[in-house]
Amino acid sequence: MLILDAGVGDERAAAAVTKIEDKIKSLGGEISKTDKLGLKRLAYTMRSPKKATQAYFAVIFFTADPSVPNEVQKTIKVTEEILRGGLSLAGKEAKKKDETKEEEIQPVVVGEIKSVDEGAKEAIG
Repeated sequence: MLILDAGVGDERAAAAVTKIEDKIKSLGGEISKTDKLGLKRLAYTMRSPKKATQAYFAVIFFTADPSVPNEVQKTIKVTEEILRGGLSLAGKEAKKKDETKEEEIQPVVVGEIKSVDEGAKEAIG
């Protein structure tokens, strides 16, 4: 996840995300998707480097060799448009959720609804 400085503008924020994507690709990683979540209000004010109350958010999903995340993290740290950035390992369950398709919901036909008195009479005999 990347949290980018809102003060840099849309174009520079998008360029910073592209820079990280290019770094991943150059190291042999494969990007499955990038979610650019846009400008969001922060829950608290970040102190570095400015007092930021808003930021651009982006999430990049990728697969790569074990050495790639360390190099990507170094690039994140030196990119001045990025206020915060972190990498998380997605478990096997996350991969399965992406690969499985949602099943269609089939309509169910429900029988005739009986009143409580009729149901009680049938139950008693």
